[in-house]
Amino acid sequence: MVLFGAWIVGRARGLPRAATLILLMLACFGGGLAVAKLRAEAVAAPIAPADMKPTQLEGWVMDVDSPGQNGARIVVAPVRVRGLTPEATPERLRVTVKGTPPPPGAAIRVFGILNPPPPPASPGAYDFGRNAYFQGMGGTLFALGPTRAADLTPPPWRVRMVMKVNAVRYALAERIVARLGERTGGVAAAMTTGHETWIQSPDLDAMRDSGLAHILSISGLHMAVVGGFVFFAVRLLVAAWPWLALRVSGKKVAAIAGLIAVGTYLVISGSPPPAERAAVTASIAFLAV
Repeated sequence: MVLFGAWIVGRARGLPRAATLILLMLACFGGGLAVAKLRAEAVAAPIAPADMKPTQLEGWVMDVDSPGQNGARIVVAPVRVRGLTPEATPERLRVTVKGTPPPPGAAIRVFGILNPPPPPASPGAYDFGRNAYFQGMGGTLFALGPTRAADLTPPPWRVRMVMKVNAVRYALAERIVARLGERTGGVAAAMTTGHETWIQSPDLDAMRDSGLAHILSISGLHMAVVGGFVFFAVRLLVAAWPWLALRVSGKKVAAIAGLIAVGTYLVISGSPPPAERAAVTASIAFLAV
């Protein structure tokens, strides 16, 4: 705020452009640091303590995460964790369960080992703990027994809305797999809804070894295909209808349709960071049109 104030005063007093430009750059840099700090404070949430004894978790399934080496993984909004007070209970936990993962919206009870988010395996390696912090995920739980149904009070409306959206995404992924088969449908579901649950390990290893695993990550390529296809299809349809083509701008109507398509795809994909960046870029292009 001081730097922005100095920039405004400097311009008002007629300082040289070089001086005001430096002040503006410093002010933007300071503003960026302030936004980063505010974001870090806004997402701060309780973290699971280390060295806890095996405990019982009751909560709502928010989403089905990508599968791990030891089983299926789900994201749970805990309601109760034995041994933790409500104030110390994390807002989200990633739980590795045995067998088929329960769908989003299910109320579950599971017994397992609770740990805080793991640190990097080596210096400079992937830091799951950092990403977990900004996702509000306060720990991981490894199930030691089967996942059972629980009788819980209704969750807050925000949690209900997220579960409903994720339930639609998961149901769509199941329909894709049922229609195309597990091998082809697993890849199609991952590129549509972001769920990699059905991708077989040999196929995933082959894509990693060939350098094509990034295709599974919904990002600019996918947004360009969806937004571009809708844009050109709608523009062609408007142009093919003379009465409409003489009364509206086909390019602008197509841009609005592309904007809606990009937003819808962003929600269906689960809004991973690469998809968010691509959606912002595509939205700017459509809004410019």
